[in-house]
Amino acid sequence: MFCSLSVSAETWTVPLFKAKYTVSAMGLTIAEGTRNLTKQPDGSYLFHTIAKPTGVVSVFREDTIEENSHFLFENTQIKPLLYEYKHLDNNKNLKKHKKVVFNWETLEALSIENKKEWKLPLQTGAVDFLLSQISLMQDLTLNKRGDQNYIIVDEDEIKPYTIKFEKEEIVETALGKFKTLKFIRRAKNPKRYSSLWCAVDLKFLPVKIEHTEPNDHTVSVEIKTLEWLSGEPK
Repeated sequence: MFCSLSVSAETWTVPLFKAKYTVSAMGLTIAEGTRNLTKQPDGSYLFHTIAKPTGVVSVFREDTIEENSHFLFENTQIKPLLYEYKHLDNNKNLKKHKKVVFNWETLEALSIENKKEWKLPLQTGAVDFLLSQISLMQDLTLNKRGDQNYIIVDEDEIKPYTIKFEKEEIVETALGKFKTLKFIRRAKNPKRYSSLWCAVDLKFLPVKIEHTEPNDHTVSVEIKTLEWLSGEPK
């Protein structure tokens, strides 16, 4: 059984990092991505991810997918402020746009997708999809094991989100070989699912993510480089 040094909820701090990933499908690298978690001058945090096509694929399309989660960390709790998803096509036109504004004073979330809007009642502990990965890192560091449950604001609803623990596994990446905990999240169609491998010795940072469609088409995201940052804003 893989072991790690756990910490108390009071001593856990938001892990700041800059990481680069490769995105592949059918044995070919189709994109490169970055995932950065940084502290802002006002004391808040920004989790930013972006993926752009590379290699032969970039000759035919230049779509860019970008996600941002702006959040606070107060009293041992991750508290989202703003989530945004943008999918830009070859001509930098917006193909898809999602946004969630979290208002913790009124306990209301404004969820926007393209031209649709919904106002939803907030629950304590609610996060966005992107930020759920940081919540998972926190919970695993606090030695919480087994299936992990979160509350997600998604489009027109606030819903339970369960990431099921599958097994311990050694994963080899361009960055090295890591002891990981593997989790799976299945959609309503059980043949559509996402898998995450969280590295025990990297503060449970996901070093590999796979998304599989019902036709068995799988896209894999794997870590390439990692830099841990200090707690001071850049």
